[in-house]
Amino acid sequence: MLQFAIIFLISSFLVPALCADPPPAHGSIVKYQGVSAIASSTTQTNGPHHALVVGSQPDREGKHNLAPFAPDRNPRPGQIAVHPDKIVKAHPDNIVRTQKRPRPKLASAVENYQKNNPQSVSISHASTPVVGAKNYRPGHMLSSSGGPRHGGGYRSS
Repeated sequence: MLQFAIIFLISSFLVPALCADPPPAHGSIVKYQGVSAIASSTTQTNGPHHALVVGSQPDREGKHNLAPFAPDRNPRPGQIAVHPDKIVKAHPDNIVRTQKRPRPKLASAVENYQKNNPQSVSISHASTPVVGAKNYRPGHMLSSSGGPRHGGGYRSS
């Protein structure tokens, strides 16, 4: 009986660690809620929106940098365009990874652009957890902050 209790106790610590979602990787495509400056003349604040995870480590607040998708006027199958001059900061428990193919090369190009042009990068924060995120609760209020659209964006090939 004591052996069962010890095994049960140890397994109760291991199961949550093994079942936990890994953090989003550099180049992952995710959905986030709220602030997105991707509309042609207005800011979209209701979502969800898609973005590319830029960088593999979160900041001091535990938030990841996301490059929001840019509208692509001539999309080709499998191609995406993102705003390299925009960062949306979001906590990993407030975003949802998609099943879309990761784009680490595109994420690295955006990361290099942002490191070389820090003065041209605008930063905003995701307003609330997106539907399906670990922290999502029905009834979250949406933020109405954001900014105008700039730049044509980088494209994947």
